[in-house]
Amino acid sequence: MPEFHGAEAERHARKMADLAPHIEAAFARKDRLKALADDEIPSYPAYGLTVAEPDPATLPEANRRRRDVMKRMREIMEQTR
Repeated sequence: MPEFHGAEAERHARKMADLAPHIEAAFARKDRLKALADDEIPSYPAYGLTVAEPDPATLPEANRRRRDVMKRMREIMEQTR
């Protein structure tokens, strides 16, 4: 509504001025975590095909082909490491 747009900037500035001490107090209470070094960041293996290895004979043809392509891509990726 156009009649409210004109006062929007002033209202927002007044609101932020009113809230500023409360926001600063909240941030002062916040416990900050120390930054982690690269060797402190845990790594986890991706699940990929390791979650479940279905019997290829029970898969539909399209899924069997897709599985074979993904398996081949994984083998190629492991060879390039």
